Amino acid sequence: MVEVLQLFSETVLDAASPDDAIALLESVNADIHLLFTDVVMPRCSGRALALELLAKRPGLKVIYTSGYADSATVNQSVLEPGLAFLPKPFSPRALLLKVREVLDADQVANV
Repeated sequence: MVEVLQLFSETVLDAASPDDAIALLESVNADIHLLFTDVVMPRCSGRALALELLAKRPGLKVIYTSGYADSATVNQSVLEPGLAFLPKPFSPRALLLKVREVLDADQVANV
């Protein structure tokens, strides 16, 4: 995923865990435009991570991903309908299209 985005001139900051993502966001002075996070992670949900990072960077946009079925994720109230979501597995093209769609959107989506 990182390589695909970098091939298309996106700057990517990669974090191995929610704690790493928080530390990375706090250490970077440049604008960060997008968080791409898994819905289900050890010790922290993607939504909890997004809420914490949005408190520090209010303009941050978010894309969630999951290997669980799209409808199951939404129906179990893990994510609300209408949030940017890219189900796994996804192709490089689908990734690029979703990233561009979210970055080009006029307003920040609800998390």
